[in-house]
Amino acid sequence: MANVSQEFRDLCQACRKGDVELVDKYIAQGVNMNQLDEWDYSPLILASICGHEKVVRLLLEKGAIVNRDTFEGSRAIYGALTDAIRSLLLSYDITKAVDVTQPFASHISALLQRPPIATADVRIGEFRLHRFLLTVMSAYFSQPNVDFGSTNGQVLRFLFEYIYLVPSLDLKGVDVDELRRVADQTGLTYMRVAVDMILAQKSAADINKTKNTVQHTMYETARQKLKILVDGIVSNKIAKDTELTAAEKRALVAPWHADLIFRAQAGSRTLHYAVHRAIFSRAEYYLTLFASGFHDTAVFGELEQDGVVDLDRLYAEADAIPVISLPSSDMLEISEETVEILLKHLYFDEADVPPQFAMETLVIADALFIDRLKTIAAISLSSIEDFSTVSISVYDVLRAAWEFKVHRLEDRVAYLIAQDLDAFCADPQFRDIILESSRRISERQEFDTIELIDDIRFYLAKKHAIDQDGGTLNPTMARVENDEYLERVRQYEQDIMAVDGILEELGLNA
Repeated sequence: MANVSQEFRDLCQACRKGDVELVDKYIAQGVNMNQLDEWDYSPLILASICGHEKVVRLLLEKGAIVNRDTFEGSRAIYGALTDAIRSLLLSYDITKAVDVTQPFASHISALLQRPPIATADVRIGEFRLHRFLLTVMSAYFSQPNVDFGSTNGQVLRFLFEYIYLVPSLDLKGVDVDELRRVADQTGLTYMRVAVDMILAQKSAADINKTKNTVQHTMYETARQKLKILVDGIVSNKIAKDTELTAAEKRALVAPWHADLIFRAQAGSRTLHYAVHRAIFSRAEYYLTLFASGFHDTAVFGELEQDGVVDLDRLYAEADAIPVISLPSSDMLEISEETVEILLKHLYFDEADVPPQFAMETLVIADALFIDRLKTIAAISLSSIEDFSTVSISVYDVLRAAWEFKVHRLEDRVAYLIAQDLDAFCADPQFRDIILESSRRISERQEFDTIELIDDIRFYLAKKHAIDQDGGTLNPTMARVENDEYLERVRQYEQDIMAVDGILEELGLNA
C-alpha cells in the first residue's frame, strides 16, 4: 500500500472535487503530484476521470506527467470523462506512436511486434500471423493457397504491419510498384490509396499529417470488420447447459479460426462462444490464465512449434479445444447483453454501455481487470438521474463504488442524496449505508470523519451555493445578507441539521 502524506490526500480530494485554487495551493507547497495513492490513483487520473478540465490543465502546466505507455498515463487518457480532456492529455503525451483513442489498435500491433504469449497459427515468410485477423482484413487469405513466395521481404513487412495496424507506415526501402501489386492481389484497396497519398506529399509535416489520416482510417476500418466478426460469433453461439461434444466444439470454432470456447452463465442459460486467445489476452485476468500454464490451455504448448500453433491439429482433436469461463459473481446475475458488451469491447473497443447493464459491466470489468471498460461502466452509471428507472439501488451503486474503488460513483451518489435529502432521510436504508460508511474507517477515532457524510455536506453546500466557510460560492454575488442569500443559508443549515440529527441518532460523531 502506498505511503502518502495527508497533504497528498488533500490534493487528491481537491482534484476529485475540481477545486482549482486548492489544487494550485498544494502544488505551490511542493506536494508531489506524480505519486499514487493507496488505490493507484494519481491527482491527474482523478481530475481526468471526474471531468475537471481546468484542474487537468493546471496539473499539466505545473509538470504532471502523462505517458500512455505507463499504467498511470493510460488510466488518465483512457478514463477521461470528456473528449476535451482526452485531447488535452494527448497534447502533453510524451509517446504518440499509436492513436490512444483506439486502444485495441495498440493490442493488435503488439500481436505482430511483441506478443506476450504465442497465439499465431500461420507462418508466412518470417512472420507469425493469425488466420482470423488475416481473413477479417482481406478475403484473399480465406483461399487455401495463399502465395507470397516471390514477394520482397520489405513489401511483406509493410503489408502485415498495415494489416496489424502498426502505425509507422514506413515506405523507406520498399518497392512501391510491387507493394501496389500486392495491394491489388490481396484486395486491400485502401492500402494502395494510402501509399499513393503518402508519396504525393512534399514536406515532412505533410507526410506525417497524411500518415495520421491514414492511421485513423485503418483503425476505423479494422473496427468495422471486427464488428462483423463479433456479430457472426454472437449469432452462432450455442446455448447448452451440459458440456459440448467434440463435434459441437469443432463446428463452433472452425468457421472463425478460433482457438477457444468462452462459456458464460447468463441468467438461466449457459452460453458458449467461439473466441480467440489473441484477443482475450487483452484482459489481464485471461492473459495471466494463459501464461500460467492453466491445465485447460496447456494443450497450446503441445501444439506450438517455433511460436506458431497448429490450429488444424487442434480441430482434428476437437475434444482438446479449451473452454474458459466468465468468473461468477456473488453480487448480481450477469445478463446475455452484458456478456456481449464484454466481447465487443475486447474485439473492437465498443464503448457503449447502456445504463441498465452498467452495474453488471462494472462487476465483470473489475473481475477481469479491464480498467477502460470499468471506467466506461462507471461513466454510464454516473449518468443516471433516477436509479429506479433502471431497477438499480442507489445504495448498491455506492457499495459497488466502495468495493471496486470507483470514486466517481461515490461522488455521484453523494450528489444524488444531497439533491433529494428529505426523501433519503426518511429512508431507513439511508441510515444503514451511513453505518456501513462509518465502519470503513479502520480503528475509528472520535475525530475521524465519515467520507459519505463529508461528500454529502460538500454537495449540500454546492446545492445551496453556500461556502462552508460562511460566504457564497458564486463569486459574482456580493457577500451581503440580502433576503435571497439568507434563505439559502437557512435551507442549507436545515439540511445540515437533518444530517447531524441522523448521526446523533446513530451515535456517530462525524
